[in-house]
Amino acid sequence: MAQYDLTLVGTSYLIAGLAGFSFIRLLVHVAEQPNGTGRTVWQIVGALIMGLGVWAMHFVGMLAYRLPIPIGYDAALTAVSVVPAIGGSFVAMRLVGNRTHGTRALLLGSIAFGGGIGAMHYTGMAAMEVNAIVRYDIVLFCASIGVAVALGLLALSIAKWIVRRGDELQISASVLAAGIVGFAVAGMHYTAMASTLCFASTVPDPIFRAYNPDILAALTGIATLTILAAAGGALAYDRRLAKEVLQREEASRRAMVSDRRLSEAMETLADDFAIFDAADRLVFWNTHFRDAYVPGISDPSGMQFESIMRDHLNRTFASDPDVDVMDRAGEIMAHHASPGAPLMWQPFPKEWALVRQRHTSDGGTVFLSTDITDVKRAELQAERANRAKTEFLHSMSHELRTPLNGVIGIAEMLLTVDSIRNDPIRSNEYLTDIKGSGEHLLTLVSDILDMAAIERGSHQMALETFDIVKPISEIARTMRSAHGPDVSIDFDVPDGPVHIDADRRAFRQVIINLISNGIQHGGGQVTIAIPSDDLGSSAGDRFTRVIVSDSGPGMSVDLLEVVGQPFPHAHSPQVRSSSTGSGLGLAIVSQLMHLNAGKFEIFSEEMVGTRIVTSWKAARVNAKVELAGD
Repeated sequence: MAQYDLTLVGTSYLIAGLAGFSFIRLLVHVAEQPNGTGRTVWQIVGALIMGLGVWAMHFVGMLAYRLPIPIGYDAALTAVSVVPAIGGSFVAMRLVGNRTHGTRALLLGSIAFGGGIGAMHYTGMAAMEVNAIVRYDIVLFCASIGVAVALGLLALSIAKWIVRRGDELQISASVLAAGIVGFAVAGMHYTAMASTLCFASTVPDPIFRAYNPDILAALTGIATLTILAAAGGALAYDRRLAKEVLQREEASRRAMVSDRRLSEAMETLADDFAIFDAADRLVFWNTHFRDAYVPGISDPSGMQFESIMRDHLNRTFASDPDVDVMDRAGEIMAHHASPGAPLMWQPFPKEWALVRQRHTSDGGTVFLSTDITDVKRAELQAERANRAKTEFLHSMSHELRTPLNGVIGIAEMLLTVDSIRNDPIRSNEYLTDIKGSGEHLLTLVSDILDMAAIERGSHQMALETFDIVKPISEIARTMRSAHGPDVSIDFDVPDGPVHIDADRRAFRQVIINLISNGIQHGGGQVTIAIPSDDLGSSAGDRFTRVIVSDSGPGMSVDLLEVVGQPFPHAHSPQVRSSSTGSGLGLAIVSQLMHLNAGKFEIFSEEMVGTRIVTSWKAARVNAKVELAGD
C-alpha cells in the first residue's frame, strides 16, 4: 500500500508555485522587450526555470511517494525527463508573451505547457525502477493531462491579461497566476500518481542498476535551491523594475509637461524664437521663426544656423541690388558666434528686427528676434517731424522778419522824412504797404495758431446741419472784392440749399483757405462747384462734394506727396522756393476735414491746373427745408 510524506507534498507544491511566479514575471518582462537576441535569451531563461521547477516538483513528489518495496531511477531517463517541461514552457512563453498574438496562440501555448508537464511526468515515471509491474488507469491518466492543460490555460490567460495591459506592476495578478501554475503542475502530478497501479513481482529482491534515490534527492535539492534563487531573483528584479518603471514614467511625464509648456509659451510669443544645439543644428522653433526663415518646410530640425540665414537672405534680397547679402549674413553670423548687446538688423525689406542671442550651458544658442519696425518707423518719423519743425521755424522767421522790417522801415520814414510825410499820395502808398504787411503777418500768425490748436486737440468742433450755398457765395464775393478785378472767382452751385453736417466755422475756414490757395498759386482764376449728382432728398451715408479748381501751373508728383502735411517747407524745396506764406493752409484743411469726418483729395497736373475735392457728410434733411440761422 503506497503512502505520502505530507511535508514533501507541501514542499513540492511550493517549488511549483515559486517556479510559476518566476515564469509569469519573466513572461511579462519578455512581452515588454523588442524582438531580437535579448528577447530570445529571456525566453530561454524563463523556460529553463519553469522546466526545472516542474522537474524538481515531480521528483520531490516522488520522494514523498512511499512504497513497501525499494525504488530506483534510471539516470538517463531522469535527465531526459526535464526536456519536455523546458520545451513546453518555451513554446508557451513565445506564444503568450507577444502582444499581437490572440486566443489561438493562447490555446496552443496552454496545450504545449500542459503537454510538456504531462510528458515530463510520465517520462520521469518511466525512469522509476521497482520490483513490481506498473500500470495506469486510463481515465485518471487522461484526467491528469486535462488538469495540466486546463489550469495552464487559466494561468496563462491571467499572464496574457497582464501583457495586454502593459502593466509590469501587477504583482497580485502574478501571484494568482503562479498559484494556479503550482496547482497545474502539482494537480497533474498527483492525479497521475493516483492513476498509477503497482503489482508485486514474483522475482525476489532484484539488484537494480538504477539511480540511487539519495543522489536523486541531492539533485532535486540543488534544483530546488536553483528555483528558489531564481524566484528570489525574479522578485528582486521585479521590485527594481517596478521602481524604475515608476521613475521612468514620472520622468517622462515631467518631460512631456515641460516640453508642452515650453512649446505653448513659445507659440504665444509674437517674436521669432529658436534653439540651436552645440553643433549649430536647429532643435526647437516656434511657428513665427519657421514661417519667417524656413517657409515651406514643415520640419526644419537639424538645419544649420548659417544655412538658414544665408538661404533666407538670398531668397529675400535676391532682386535688391542695394543690399549686400554677404555683408548682412556676416553681420548676423558674427553676432551668433559672439553674442553681446542686441543686434539691430533688417531681415526683410523695410522691416527692422532686434536680435538677441545667448549661448547655453551645453554649447547651444538661443535665438530671439523681435520685430521693431513700428518702433523704428515711429523713431524716424519723430526725427523727421523734429527736423521739419526746426526748418519750419527757420522759414517762418524769415517770413515774419521780412514784413516786420518793412513795416518798421516805412514807419521810420514817415516819422523822419518830412517830404514823404507832407506828400499825401506817397504817404497813402506807404500806409497801404504797412496795411498789406500787417495783413500778411496776421495770416501767418493765424495759420500757426490754428495748426497749433489742431495738433494740441483744443480746436473745438460744434457739428450742426446748415446750408453751404449761402456761405460759399458770401466768401466768393468778399474775396473777389478784396483782390480786385485781377482775380476771377466763379462758382457752379445749385439754386436751392444744400445741407451738410459739419462745424460751420471749420467749413468757412476750409473754403477760404482753398480759394486763397487757388488765388496765390493758380493765377487768380478759381472755380467753386457742387456736383449735382451728389444731391438727393435722403443722403444716408452719402457725401456732398465741394470742388475748388484753378488753371494755374499745377504741382509736380513730388510736391503732391508733401502738400497737406504739416510744415511742408521742410519736406520740399519747391514749396520753400515758390511759397510766400506759411505753407500751412492745405495742412489745416486736411486736419479740419478729418475732424469733420470728411475726405480731402488733391488732383493736379503740371501746366494744366489743380483740383481740390472736399467731401462733407450730407445731412438727412429735405432739400427744401431751411434751418434757422441760414
